[in-house]
Amino acid sequence: MNPLYKGLLSAAVVSALMIGCGKGGESGEVDSTKQELQTVSAERDALKTELESAKEQLSAKEQQAAAERAAPTPAPSDTKEEPEADAPKQEEEKPRAKQPSTSRAAREEKREEIKQKHRAM
Repeated sequence: MNPLYKGLLSAAVVSALMIGCGKGGESGEVDSTKQELQTVSAERDALKTELESAKEQLSAKEQQAAAERAAPTPAPSDTKEEPEADAPKQEEEKPRAKQPSTSRAAREEKREEIKQKHRAM
């Protein structure tokens, strides 16, 4: 027999033996792979459900935040009581000419007076 044919024949026999022997060990591996696939699929489905729930909660929170932003907030003057009609009105001071610079304490005092007048309006 030709040495080339001997090599090809022996390679074919070895390949057939390896394929035949390998099938017996693969069934257990296939079964474990199927079981792992089922476990991973169940985990994936649970995570999908959790994600959908989180998306719904986020959507509800976004709608709530948008509604709170859209709601008018009362102006500071709306929260105070209206002065009684019978109460005498305070006379407003006329604006004075600009005076030379004063001390810091005097400027702060003047700011407070102005703020109080605006609050009274």
